[in-house]
Amino acid sequence: MIGFATFAGLSSSSCTVRQPDSTTYFDRTVSPVLSTSCVRGAAAGACHVADPKGNAFGNLDVATFDGINHRRDLLANYGPYGQPALLVKNIPPFTVDVQSFDGTKETITTDIKHAGGPILDPTATGYQVLRRWIENGATANNSGVAPSTLTRLPCSTTIGSDPAFDPTKNQDPATADFSQFRDQVAPVIK
Repeated sequence: MIGFATFAGLSSSSCTVRQPDSTTYFDRTVSPVLSTSCVRGAAAGACHVADPKGNAFGNLDVATFDGINHRRDLLANYGPYGQPALLVKNIPPFTVDVQSFDGTKETITTDIKHAGGPILDPTATGYQVLRRWIENGATANNSGVAPSTLTRLPCSTTIGSDPAFDPTKNQDPATADFSQFRDQVAPVIK
């Protein structure tokens, strides 16, 4: 009788199939960081969460992956800061050397204000989790950016032409802007 009970217990447990976890990396790892900082904010209000009409501060809803995915522009490095725009408001001011097209340099001190104040410490784990997630492509499952596939066009045997270009003549263009190009840019290319 004990053998039958053991067999019945083993057979019922051996047929159980454990289902995979249905949550994403975003749900498990990124969302908790955003919930304690950007969703509730320093004032414990619903800062970057869409209201029933779909409006959120800064047009940024960080409560869901889809909300962040609608603002992928904030995940790219912003200007000379070397930080994604989503994170740049959390770093303390620092100096940046900026060089313009004519070669003049200027040193500026950053001071990007966030209405809720700095809510993430750049040395804290939460900030680093967000930074690594963004660097890896900011996907729902942290799988990295999918490789792009380029469309291959059929080969062409015709050579393009332009009335302003004559390949039989080996001379520089006569326009005034070419001399400026030749003097400033061409030496760098060589």
